[in-house]
Parts: sequence; structure tokens; C-alpha cells
Amino acid sequence: MDLPVDSWRLVGSYLDDNAKSCAALACVNRSSRYGCHDEGTWRKLFGRDYLPQDCFPEVLRREELEEFVGRFDERRIERTPSSLSLDKMGEQDAVEDLGHEGRSWRARYFSYARGKPVEESVVRHAHCLRNSKDVVLYGSRVNALVLDPSSVPTANPGRSTTSCWSCGGDGVIHKWDFARGKRVLSIRGAHQLDSSNFKQVNNMGVECADSCGPQTLITGGCDKGISLWDGRKGGEVWHKGCAHYDEVLSIKSSRSLPVIVSGGADDCVRVWDLRSYEQPLLELDTLHGGSVFCISIDEERKTVLTGSGDKTISMWGLETGHWYAQAHGHTGDVYDIKQGKQGRILSASDDGTVREWSLEGKQEWFQELYCVSTLGITADMNQDKCELDACNLDDGASRKSFRSVTHMTCLELLGEEEMSFLGGCWSGDIVLGKMHGGIKPFSQPITKHAESEEHKGEFDAYLIPDVSHSPVTAITAESDCVITGFNNGAVRFSRMA
Repeated sequence: MDLPVDSWRLVGSYLDDNAKSCAALACVNRSSRYGCHDEGTWRKLFGRDYLPQDCFPEVLRREELEEFVGRFDERRIERTPSSLSLDKMGEQDAVEDLGHEGRSWRARYFSYARGKPVEESVVRHAHCLRNSKDVVLYGSRVNALVLDPSSVPTANPGRSTTSCWSCGGDGVIHKWDFARGKRVLSIRGAHQLDSSNFKQVNNMGVECADSCGPQTLITGGCDKGISLWDGRKGGEVWHKGCAHYDEVLSIKSSRSLPVIVSGGADDCVRVWDLRSYEQPLLELDTLHGGSVFCISIDEERKTVLTGSGDKTISMWGLETGHWYAQAHGHTGDVYDIKQGKQGRILSASDDGTVREWSLEGKQEWFQELYCVSTLGITADMNQDKCELDACNLDDGASRKSFRSVTHMTCLELLGEEEMSFLGGCWSGDIVLGKMHGGIKPFSQPITKHAESEEHKGEFDAYLIPDVSHSPVTAITAESDCVITGFNNGAVRFSRMA
């Protein structure tokens, strides 16, 4: 049934108290969908379906932000932002919100739903190695992308920040203002081996990173150390050498406790106090039998999930180190874990699957993680245009016949109902997936190529044979922009509104 726009508006007026029903009704047919201009309705619909989980406003409100920054007082770091700067920040955000009152949440919603950004910009050589003449030799993998909560809007609940960090294997940390498309800070030499006989080594720099407050970043690297960086001073605040016996591959900062959790290629997980980092608070070396690639913290339950090269996920207590459960199911390394506020747990693996896990167990000392559903990323190789697709592997027959066509490398959970996700693939694709099955491509892959014929032979030595697209190695998102990092050192900003 296709009614005139005015008729749908009249029907919607009777459902004014139920924004979700009104928004769902507005999507019934084309005329009503494009005729509904209620920004509040579309904002709630966008929050339900596509608001990235990494957005900060619901996690760090202004009062919590002041307390959060106060953790650094004992570590002789200037208190920032001050109350005065926070006041100015709030006033500026209010003015910006008034100026952008007409910005369409409907357009933002459909950009995510279609997987088609409004505008994209790619910085090809964001992370790369250069020779003495400053000529690019080859790209260096982007290992981490982290949103920076230094400018958290107070009046706009859908906007988290306008800046982010990118960290690469070239030992360089960049801070980006993706709203303006500019690089505002570069820190070089992070986690580079001082004892090496060479100036710079590809993919021997920063391996992992996380935000631990406004304009502050905690990183781990190939030098087996952990470093805290201050974006205001543009340098290193402290460095803990030999934090692990091998490379530090994953790191996560708690938002409710002044602690960080690190995982290494030494199969060990350690918990550190940010105020006194000489010795770890906890050292857990029996959780995994492989490198620890990813960490996720549940702030409410005070539990931690770690994914490893032994194909398992472990859950343990952040304050006690008590082991609760271990999940088996993946047949490859577990590269990323995301936890939602509704309790949903997703994991991505190089076996080409995304698994959803559920936590059960009434006893405090024992919990159980069991797999609720499994999505396998596959493709029809008989078609000329080979597009990725998702198949449900919950039944045994599908699981046995499944053959992976690409590794899953990173995840970003979307929506308050946590039914959607963005997934990065080693094939170079980004998929927009639904938990009940089905995926669609998000944007387009970027190609890897030699920029200069003069150095083409040297560049080709580092290319993966028969692969034309650069693998996706990191992803993060906020309501207006999706930021993606690639194996060839490129960083892409996909603007959604």
C-alpha cells in the first residue's frame, strides 16, 4: 500500500510517544520513508541500528571525564582538560549543535544501511618506509586505530569525537582531525629497536594501542615494551621496557579502574597499574597456549575476555585474575573481540567466521561461554564478480561443507540493539553484517600498487602474490565517519553525513 506522504505523517502523529514504531512505520514504503523529516525519530532509529559502540558520550560524561583525567595526577601529568576548558568545550559544542540543527540523521542512517559513504578520502602513505631521499619504498601495516575523546560533545549524543590516532609498524603515531581531513600530530620512533643496526624496520614498531583518557594513548610494540603518550606535549610520558618476554600484541585500558591489560606473543597476559608501572599487578601465563591477539574489558562485571592464537577465548576477573571460562569453537587465530552493552559478545577469526557468544552461569566462581551463532564469510567462485556473502553455520552440515575464502581481521559493533557489525577482511573487503545472517559490502577495497616505476621492483618484493587489494587491518567508527587502516599503510576516512 502506497499512501501519500501527508497520510503517513498523520498516521505517524498518532505514534508520537513511540519513536521506534513511528520510525519503523516510516520505512514501510518509499514515499513515507523519504517523506519523514522528523530528526528526532531518525536519530533514535540510527542509535538503535547503527550507532558505533565505540562512541564515547554514553561512557564518558563530563563529570566522569574530570574524574577520569584525575587518575593521572599521581603520575605528574598536567590535569587536562581543566574545568574551564570543559566549560568552553560545552559552550562550543552547543553552538555547533545549533548550527547543525538541520543536519539530517535520515541521510546518516541510509549511508550506513546501504554501506555507501557520502564522501571518502584515502591517505595512501600514512604509514610507510622511506629512503634517505624521502622516497616511499613500501607501506607499513596500520596496526591500530583509536578514537580520541579529547573533544567529547555534551549536547549531541550521536557525535563522539572528531579526532583519532593511527599507529603503524613503521613506529609512527599520527593524530588525525578527520572532520577536516588533516593530520595534526606525528610522533616518530615509537617502539623502534634502539639496538638494531638499521634506522627503521618495516612492521617493527607499534603493534597495539588504546585510549586511556583525553589526548593520551597507551601503546605496545615489537620492543616488548609499553608506552604512555601525551598528545599535548607530543611525546612519551613513560616507557616500561620488557613488559613481556616477546612482542606486545594487544593492550586495553579500563575506563573504570586506573589499570591496563596487555597481551603478548609470549602467551602471557599482564595487568598494570597506570600510577605505578614497575611491576605488574597480575601475571597470567596459563590462560592461553598461543599469542594473545585481542583484549576486551567488561567494565560492569569487571571481567576480561582475551582471544589467542590457540583458537580459544578466555574470560577472567580483572581485579582478582580468577579464571572463569574458556570458549572453544574457532578453528583459527582469534584476532578481535567486541562486547556490547547488552551483553552481546562477538569474535572474529582467521577461520573466516564471526561468532556470537553468550555468557551463562549462576555461580560467581564459574561461568560458561557458549556459541550462539556462527556466520561464515564465503563467496561464489563461479561468478564473474566474486562478492562476499555470509552463511549461517549453526547446523552441522553447513559447518562441515564451509570453506573460508578470507580471514576476518577486525570488528566494530553497531547499534544499541547490537544486531549489526562492520568487519574487516584480509581480502581487502569491509562487510556490513547482520547477526541474523546476511552481509553487504561497505565501500570499496583499495588496491596496492607501486607509486613509482623507479622503485617498482623493490616494492613488488613485498607484495602478496595474486592479491590486488590491500588487507584491512584495523577499523573504528563514530556516527559521522568510519576510519579504516590497511596493510599497505593507507588510512581511509569514510564520511557518512
